[in-house]
Amino acid sequence: MTRQRQRSGNESINVQAQNVQLGLSYEDTRQLALDVFEANFAKLAGLAHSVATARAQEIAEEFLGTLQKRAPESINLAAEPGAQRALFQVQESYAASGDAELGNLLVGLLVDRMKEPTRTERQVVLDEALRALPKLSHGHIALLTALFYLTGVTLGEIQDVKSLYETTEKSLAAVMDGPLHATRLSWNHLAYAGCIVAGHVGKFEIGTVFRLAYPGLYTYGFGLNAVPTLLHTKLEGTDILVRSVRNSDLYQLNAINEEALAEFVSNHASVQDFEPTLRSLLHSYHVQDDLISAEIMGTCPSIRRFVEMFENSGFGHAECTSVGVAIAHANLRRILGPGTGIEEWIP
Repeated sequence: MTRQRQRSGNESINVQAQNVQLGLSYEDTRQLALDVFEANFAKLAGLAHSVATARAQEIAEEFLGTLQKRAPESINLAAEPGAQRALFQVQESYAASGDAELGNLLVGLLVDRMKEPTRTERQVVLDEALRALPKLSHGHIALLTALFYLTGVTLGEIQDVKSLYETTEKSLAAVMDGPLHATRLSWNHLAYAGCIVAGHVGKFEIGTVFRLAYPGLYTYGFGLNAVPTLLHTKLEGTDILVRSVRNSDLYQLNAINEEALAEFVSNHASVQDFEPTLRSLLHSYHVQDDLISAEIMGTCPSIRRFVEMFENSGFGHAECTSVGVAIAHANLRRILGPGTGIEEWIP
């Protein structure tokens, strides 16, 4: 045995041990999850109780394993009342259904929620998402994710229309894999669950969505007379002014959207005073939205499938709420792998 000595000053705390562990261990948290479930879940009869308990243990193990990989520093938050309530909701939902896809999504949302130690807007949204998700079928989740991907996600790494269509088609095909049917009732249910804000006025114009997201890809171009002489001089030696892809006799800005343009301006102090002019050029001389829609629908079968389902359902407009964004983001992460964190959409 090793002899140990300690000296301490006033108002100090002594810790003396061969191995010291602060906070909850993996096993502590695992047992806590099972205790919370047993104390709160409705007592079912016979085999149903055994199945529910086994599922609760399974989802707790999956949650803890994922938490250790993505946010090991958050494991101590499992002792907080709000976190325990969220964990129980996940166990309860999975114990009742045993649906593997639902369980995976619940775990993803719960880990995101555990990373929020205080009652932030993101924590509130994630708590609501954990309550809303079990109300949705696989079809609802696919529709919601497709809507979010098309209207809420901008692909910053693409450089031309071809790569935009290829990436979008590949991702959307994965999201909408398998039989999928959308009716007015489908969208109404998503609205009831708090996942979308829906309306019946207007038309879902995919061309407008893409033009606003990627104005630099949908321009006919402009003549050099549209560029002020002083600005043209300052742009010499840069790669921002290039021949138009759609009309080689004209020019366009080498930026797919305002974010790319802002990055260029921030790196070229001499043109910062001309940013409004550059932004105007980016959004001017654009292709008509109906022509963009026809181009997209003729190139991307998955987008055409989604748009036709949407239009045939009778809805004119829909957008994801914060709760819908959280669920769709978790589903995209499940299908496409890790990407931008939820904080990109919910500050």
